[in-house]
Amino acid sequence: MMGVEYGDFWELSPRTLTSFVKAFQRKREYDDELLWKQGLYFTASIASALSKDSEYPKQPYGFKVEATEEEKQEELNSRILAQIEVINSRF
Repeated sequence: MMGVEYGDFWELSPRTLTSFVKAFQRKREYDDELLWKQGLYFTASIASALSKDSEYPKQPYGFKVEATEEEKQEELNSRILAQIEVINSRF
């Protein structure tokens, strides 16, 4: 069940078996998160079908849109101005 063959189970040490248990737990956590996200998509699809106020997401949940060059430059400028204000406040 945890990815260990029956014969190997009896030959491995408990310390070695803990790595199999940890890997199994990580796999279950990943599967749980995947199923949870799938539920979000099902909910969004049903809501968008039944309500005019609801839309199905245009991008996957957790998807980060890359900032445009203009937005990156504005962010850089604001950081520079903040640093200048800190330097000026010291003098």
